[in-house]
Amino acid sequence: MDDRVLLCDDIFPLFGLLDFSGLKTDDIESMVESNPVICSFDFFGLNHYTTVLVEPAKKEFGFPGDLRLQLSRDPSWTGSGSYWLKVVPWGFRDMLNWIKKEYNNPKVIITENGITDNNGTTNDPHRIYYYRQYINQLLKAIKQDGCNVFGYTAWCLLDTFEWNRGFHEKFGLHSTDFSDPARPRTPKRSAAAYTEIVNQNGFPPVGTRYIFNYYTTQVKWGTR
Repeated sequence: MDDRVLLCDDIFPLFGLLDFSGLKTDDIESMVESNPVICSFDFFGLNHYTTVLVEPAKKEFGFPGDLRLQLSRDPSWTGSGSYWLKVVPWGFRDMLNWIKKEYNNPKVIITENGITDNNGTTNDPHRIYYYRQYINQLLKAIKQDGCNVFGYTAWCLLDTFEWNRGFHEKFGLHSTDFSDPARPRTPKRSAAAYTEIVNQNGFPPVGTRYIFNYYTTQVKWGTR
């Protein structure tokens, strides 16, 4: 499987980790000196929503068959308002540890993380559960695994227009009434739950099994 991961990296090279094989040392030095952006970066921005299972492809045409991969989702995983978005919190921690290992533990900011519904309710315990579980895995990645994460951004502040799903699938911590030209917004229950996590900079001690602890003071919180 590693060669297929490398193929993805070759298609979408990250962090200036370019393949300089075949180039003389002088050529490399000249290239870097003339373009200081090459092989340089400030941080890793990660959008993460869910996890998929990967196995060798049964068909080798079309994407992701071209990579000889077949993607699937465990039917036992909790769903959401989107067919592709399953709730798999442990996958978040695994991804952060993979980034730590592959890229020498760079500074990471979570640029998007969230879950959909399609009923427009402001009573959204599934979203509260999602954020608590995923942020808890993030906390464990930082404090137990040493992942260098300095910020987290929830997706998203408001229900918005979601690509080809339009207004049907909703990520917001606030409900938007798209039938009203004024587009009034109403906080969902998850907005208060996320606010509590931000204000506490982690989880208050409530004796729940999946709650871990507090963040360091360096973590920056936000919504998009």
